Amino acid sequence: MTVLIIVLISLLVILTLLCCGIYFFLFKPNFDRHDEPAVPIKEEGYLHEFRDVINSAIDWFEKVEAEDVYINSFDGYKLYGMFITSPAEKCKGTVIMCHGFHGIPPRDFAFLPDFYLSLGYNVLVINQRAHNKSGGKYLTYGIKERYDCRDWILYINERFGSSLPVFLHGLSMGCATVLMTSGFELPQNVKGIVADCGFTSPYDIIVSVLKGTMKLPAFPIMPLSLIMVKFIAGFGLKDYSTLDAMKTNKIPILFICGDKDDFVPTWMTQKNYDSCIAEKRLFWVKGAKHAESYFRDKEGFEAQVKGFLEDYT
Repeated sequence: MTVLIIVLISLLVILTLLCCGIYFFLFKPNFDRHDEPAVPIKEEGYLHEFRDVINSAIDWFEKVEAEDVYINSFDGYKLYGMFITSPAEKCKGTVIMCHGFHGIPPRDFAFLPDFYLSLGYNVLVINQRAHNKSGGKYLTYGIKERYDCRDWILYINERFGSSLPVFLHGLSMGCATVLMTSGFELPQNVKGIVADCGFTSPYDIIVSVLKGTMKLPAFPIMPLSLIMVKFIAGFGLKDYSTLDAMKTNKIPILFICGDKDDFVPTWMTQKNYDSCIAEKRLFWVKGAKHAESYFRDKEGFEAQVKGFLEDYT
């Protein structure tokens, strides 16, 4: 009996430590990179194949003439955005861009902001909460970020009025953010969303990462994580999802995903698309893994986005 108790206590301790490790990896902000400039890619690893483009984009971001802008979140954090004015004589509107999990704009977007500028749009590249120059203790996989994105839309309309179109562009977790944002009753000048490789819900993507990347079982980790996240970070992994938003969304969406995405499973993009009741398009990029679509097929990507903006501006 004593041995059984020791084994059970040992298993409980191991599970607790494992959940704590997962919690800190998945929800805490990137401590040592907070407010730190983007670092050029040198070593082998994620997106190494596209390092020359990304490193050039880092240089572009550092040199481009931009305005530092801030808003306060609904729960009291100071959020940062980089606003770049279009050089066009007549501005067509504004594109709000949301990066991914622990993302930095040059790595996530490369020269896409410059592409939007060339089309005549202002660009607002935001730092999501608990990332880079934005405040916040925890990232929440779109659950609270959707309120931040909504408030950035309101900021743009307060500054420029509501006659000019606003488009949202999100990558990975940023994609989940903009899709969840569409669940709000947004201003009528929000004309479209570019949704690149987003997941369906915090719960779904964490289960997928556990099973696929970490090779760990969902049970009993997820039940314990649900309690821990709710208690410590103040939100639930099942509080909201992109699928909830897609049931009521009225805004046209261009869904984009690499057909070789092995991090956010392709079925999530397909399910988001299938669940969307608004006007929608789906562009699969052949051979692209997670967040690679723009790098893998720049010409096709830009053609799809340009056509989408032209049709809904």
